[in-house]
Amino acid sequence: MKRLRLFFNFPHGVGLTPDGKKLYLASTYSEKVFIINTGTDEIENVIPTFQKLSHMISFSPDDKTVYVPNIGSQNITLIDTETEKVTNHIPVGQGPEGVAVHPDGEHLYGANQEENTLYVIDTSTFNVLHRRRVGQVPVRLVFSPDGKYAFIANRESNDISIIQTAQQINGQVRPWEIKRLPVGVWAGGIVFNESGSRAFVANNKTNDISAINVDTLKEESRIDVGIHPDGIA
Repeated sequence: MKRLRLFFNFPHGVGLTPDGKKLYLASTYSEKVFIINTGTDEIENVIPTFQKLSHMISFSPDDKTVYVPNIGSQNITLIDTETEKVTNHIPVGQGPEGVAVHPDGEHLYGANQEENTLYVIDTSTFNVLHRRRVGQVPVRLVFSPDGKYAFIANRESNDISIIQTAQQINGQVRPWEIKRLPVGVWAGGIVFNESGSRAFVANNKTNDISAINVDTLKEESRIDVGIHPDGIA
């Protein structure tokens, strides 16, 4: 057991392949991604990122690519799920943590906690298409199932930035923050229900979960839970 604790040095972000057979685990201080067989609970592969503080796991909509934000290297690592090898590192802002690909597969969103920004990146060219200011210390980013919104949890401003991904103004279509919604203290993990009608935000320091009506973009209620909720599904 002691050896395993050293092996997984601050395990954090996880993600399952669509068939549920493999678990991808980002180990922050190990700076590696571990691929675990969920049937045998055995490690099948270990992929070093060679970057600092590899923290989260996010799959592309076609499940062919895993995106791993490296907080200390100001970039995002790309891993091919077929070869299980690193294919690229994309430079982004300072302290990237929240990351997800829009359901259309064309845009990668990355939240940079050390400069309070959102980067929107073309997944084919890796060019930064848009930069947006968000709340203080953005740490999680999740798309609504229909891709209309990106919700970003801002840890130190205790709110979420609601990004309309295709706002139309004067003939231009662009991502834009349309609301900053107060929630509990130290907002963290976010999840949508299957229909996308509600979202839930884990509030680490108030020990509760905010339930949000996606039609009205208002907090409907708080759910008391255990101490320091963060991960949520």
